[in-house]
Amino acid sequence: MRGSGKVALAGLALAALGGCSAGGGSPCPTGEASCDGACVDTASDPAHCGSCLDACPRGAACSAGRCQCPAGQTGCGGACVDLQSSATDCGQCGHACGLGQCSGGSCACDGAPVISCGPAASPQCVDRAVDAANCGACGHACPEALPGSQCSGGACQCLAPEPDDCTTFCTDLATDPRNCQACGQACPLTDAICASGVCQCPPSLPDPCGPPPGACVSLAEDPQHCGSCANACASGASCLSGSCRCPAGAPEVCPAPGTASGACVSEASDPQNCGACGNLCPSEATCAASACSCPAAQPVACGHSSAAAGSCCAGTACCGTVCQTVHANGLGESYYDCGALGEYTESQAVAAAQAFAPQGTVIDAPDCPDCVCATDGSSAAVWCYAGTDLAGLVQLFPGTASCLLTVCPTPGATTTADWN
Repeated sequence: MRGSGKVALAGLALAALGGCSAGGGSPCPTGEASCDGACVDTASDPAHCGSCLDACPRGAACSAGRCQCPAGQTGCGGACVDLQSSATDCGQCGHACGLGQCSGGSCACDGAPVISCGPAASPQCVDRAVDAANCGACGHACPEALPGSQCSGGACQCLAPEPDDCTTFCTDLATDPRNCQACGQACPLTDAICASGVCQCPPSLPDPCGPPPGACVSLAEDPQHCGSCANACASGASCLSGSCRCPAGAPEVCPAPGTASGACVSEASDPQNCGACGNLCPSEATCAASACSCPAAQPVACGHSSAAAGSCCAGTACCGTVCQTVHANGLGESYYDCGALGEYTESQAVAAAQAFAPQGTVIDAPDCPDCVCATDGSSAAVWCYAGTDLAGLVQLFPGTASCLLTVCPTPGATTTADWN
């Protein structure tokens, strides 16, 4: 029962606080809403009348969530006005009297020079001698009749700041770069200005470059016109005091596709220009200290030049521009040379033996012509090369530490294998 009492007290506390507004989610007293973080009474607040987003016209009150202007006034353009006397809303919202007076909901024009352009016009009362929208006649607008003109003496005229009449528009021939000194005479250089009727380059771009259509440029800092017109800097370079300068991280200039002046590169680290312009590294390689560096599994770079990227190769050297041939020595090791598979030369037999016993000595097999022998310290093996019917065979003699105890390979024996 004591727990039930706490629940009841909590319910009373919530009731005292009132409900939560749907919009803000924060508690407001009953009958109020949260608008921009503040609790307001939308039934009476003229800034939030009926809802948070609805404001009453100036001068209106909010009652029961509805805006109400004072008696005899109407809401027009965000304010309560008297349509019987308002100069801006005479008789109806938006109907201005202009130079006339509003009386009884109608505009009264005083007569010449102020006349009426009709009860539907807004403003209704105008001076056609100076009114740009009704110059000389109602509805005759100078901005449309002669762009840039002003109304003077009932006529559209070109006056300061655009005093010159170019038939279909007004301009200032002393300053207009599209009509400099004469109508239709445009300045021939891009970014040029017209000063006192003369085309010239502005102080920020003081140097004219190229015959028309040319441009005003800054020879001191324009990378396309650095020091002289059309002297383009390399891609990536900047123009400082009329000299092209590559950044410190890419100090050399090398030819580059699609550019007339090349590009700033680092010959120390650029795999497209490694050590010299155009020296291509293999795709698997990087360029470090101006040399192509292949990965550990393929340590030799072969065939790279300005004409070809070449390849990263396994082995110890290159065969001209291509990789060495990978040979199997028959006992699980590989060796590399420039010979073809299946040649079985003496030098290949020696290389196969050295792959088996890198620290051992290769000798002619004592009792087997055209064969070599090597021992890794615990076992010996014999490789036979061209010149004998046993060419291409190798036999392992497990536990035999000396080549003096070996014989010729026995075809078909469990310890005999093929090498190439």
